Amino acid sequence: MNKRIIGFIFCLILFNVQMFANEIGLRVLGNDQDGYYVNIYWGKQLISDQSRSGELEAYFDNEDYAVREMLQGWKATQVKKENGKIILSGQVYLKRLETDLSVNVIYEIVNKNVVSKQIELQQNNLSLLFYSLGTSIVPECSPSSYWSFDDNMNMGGTVHETYPAAGYILNDTLAIGLLTDAGNRNLWTRNIRRRPSKQGEIGFRAIREICDANLIRISNKDERLRQNNFVKYTFGEVSDFNHPVDTCLYPIPNVTTWKTYHNGYVKKHGNIYKIEKRGKEVSGVRIPYYWHYKIFCVNGKYGIQV
Repeated sequence: MNKRIIGFIFCLILFNVQMFANEIGLRVLGNDQDGYYVNIYWGKQLISDQSRSGELEAYFDNEDYAVREMLQGWKATQVKKENGKIILSGQVYLKRLETDLSVNVIYEIVNKNVVSKQIELQQNNLSLLFYSLGTSIVPECSPSSYWSFDDNMNMGGTVHETYPAAGYILNDTLAIGLLTDAGNRNLWTRNIRRRPSKQGEIGFRAIREICDANLIRISNKDERLRQNNFVKYTFGEVSDFNHPVDTCLYPIPNVTTWKTYHNGYVKKHGNIYKIEKRGKEVSGVRIPYYWHYKIFCVNGKYGIQV
């Protein structure tokens, strides 16, 4: 990794016409000891607070993934203003990888509603270094609600929709969100399934390798109860289902919570669940799984009595 640039946009959308007199603003905070960061304001209102999360987090792997180095809550050691931009910079020594990493975070006000944030990473010691990078916006207090491109009342977790845009609403009037390249630069794709082929496959099949499946994540219900509110981008992940690393056992919901339709009927015999129908029409059952992360594989066995 010689030099890599990741860019994205903070986007404001206004619902209250009386607020048009305000403009978006940037303020550098921090000190030499704890580091520097930038908070974003709409007029006098703080809309994104980086004091706890820092400007970015990342992890780095060597060529064979044997060594991993974590970088959490990065803040700058130097700040300068140049041509209308705020440039946060600093050097990080990755001890386990034995390399020096140069970090630049560049803020620029595009117009009164939009701020761009660009992250630059550079190192010259290793010929190949894999990395994944995350950055987020954090409200000062609990927002009225969260939104995504396809869901104006998003309940949280991974967002994998038509366009990579999501955010939160403050005081029911001001919408703040993130927007980034929709696929061609960061390899993101909303496709997580492929159509069945003509070789006898039935139903949609999962794609075996997915880039940036967790590109956008919104704090879920449990995190919100702990006042951990955020909307986060994560770049540089590849989900390889050909060689799974982690598996998870998820308990089957109580059979009394299963939802049947068209006269379907569910009976449990030990570890076997039997679904029967009481009429001639097609019947079925819906199992009420709830999962904060919407992309997962399910393995199981089933039998059909003919």
